[in-house]
Amino acid sequence: MDKVTKYRNIIKTALQDVYDFAPKEQDGITNHYVKDDESGHYILYQTGHRNHKWIYGAFIHVQLKENGEVWLYHDGTNLKIGDEIISKGVDEDDFVIGWQDPDTRAAVKAANYRA
Repeated sequence: MDKVTKYRNIIKTALQDVYDFAPKEQDGITNHYVKDDESGHYILYQTGHRNHKWIYGAFIHVQLKENGEVWLYHDGTNLKIGDEIISKGVDEDDFVIGWQDPDTRAAVKAANYRA
């Protein structure tokens, strides 16, 4: 199995585990899981109304790029999904913390995310 296929399976399994664990709907909020193998985006997000306010937003967003890099754009949980992805077999050198600016990314390794 090539690296991209391996990483895709790891990402999809890790996010599916979170999706399966989280309530699908609770207090008017619905959780969704988007798996887009063509663009490499895997997103867990929620929609709904709470206290007369519209709720919409991603709580985990990961992209698998064609070159095999795994970009974690957002982890709004306390689950540290990056740890999970790395522990399942994504090489730390291929893991990128997308919310860090490029200068910081150049100086910081994935291990610092896990601290």
